[in-house]
Amino acid sequence: MAATTAYAGPPANVTVGGATTGSHAISGHTTGAISFNAGGVAMSCTSGTATGSVTAGSYTPYPTPNVATITGTTWSGCVGPLGIPMNVAHSGTWGLQITGNESGTVTPGRLVNISATVTSATPGLCSFKVAGTVNGSFNDATSTGAHTHNGQLLSVVTAGSTLTVSNVVGCFNLIPNGASANFAGTYHVTKTDNNTEWPIKITT
Repeated sequence: MAATTAYAGPPANVTVGGATTGSHAISGHTTGAISFNAGGVAMSCTSGTATGSVTAGSYTPYPTPNVATITGTTWSGCVGPLGIPMNVAHSGTWGLQITGNESGTVTPGRLVNISATVTSATPGLCSFKVAGTVNGSFNDATSTGAHTHNGQLLSVVTAGSTLTVSNVVGCFNLIPNGASANFAGTYHVTKTDNNTEWPIKITT
């Protein structure tokens, strides 16, 4: 899904609530559960949120520079190895990039510079860090007007992820340092002003 080398193509045009320029605050929430895997150990969270900003404009080549940044995330109802409750702490600024041409209403993309620390709710049982990139796609099929629940869908998939686990402490010897990790989920993302959701559209 994600591009591995830069290539030229038709510009990716990002509009936010009809605006073609400028930086705009955005927020998102999951439409279902989030699945995780770290070193072959399945984990999950029941829901999550994200906040950041998107910059309207025209972008090329692919993969593009960041069209949006995620500066904060929350993760609720998380369970880890052997079903123990876990907490996830966001770190740094994550970037959202477009990696190819739109097909129908779906545009391939990726989240880069991901960094987070996962720790057990009971101190000392398990902790580790994850960092890297995950692939996904943007679907603006519902992004046709300015009303509630009408925004861009960002789907994160497990295929092609390059997340890596480090700083493992405990975890019942189930998760080794250097192991691969991934996560998958779908976020409803909008620009929100005065309790009104403004649609984000990506076209190529």
